[in-house]
Amino acid sequence: MTTDTTNPSKYSWKTISIYVILIGLTIYLFVQLREAKNGHTSELSQLQSQIAKQNEAQNKLQMQLNNTQKELGEYLPYKAVIRSASLRDSIYSLLPFKFGESAMVMPDSTPVVINSLSIAGNATDYSIKYVVRTKKGEYLQISPSELRK
Repeated sequence: MTTDTTNPSKYSWKTISIYVILIGLTIYLFVQLREAKNGHTSELSQLQSQIAKQNEAQNKLQMQLNNTQKELGEYLPYKAVIRSASLRDSIYSLLPFKFGESAMVMPDSTPVVINSLSIAGNATDYSIKYVVRTKKGEYLQISPSELRK
């Protein structure tokens, strides 16, 4: 009896094809990783440029804020006067008579000219009166309800 044993190759076609597939997959994944890294780097540089632009804009706004605060700081002692004038003007725009207009004081129909507005009050009470000039040159404080056109 003779036994013919042929020496099979060390690696079969099946094993070789698995190695080839694994090497190909490894190369494919390496290429994908490299592309992802390049994309990440470009996005990172875009974000850094956006941050730089935003920092520049923030610095400009901070400089404008500082300049405005310096300018407004000069008016800080007059804050109460400015608020009072603003309140007076907002109330004045709602009233029926304007400065320089002619009106009549009721009930005696005395003609007067509106000269200014007097607003007085405290935390619980206030009054609004027109300062009017009569024909005789006298100045009177009259409630808006006592005047007619």
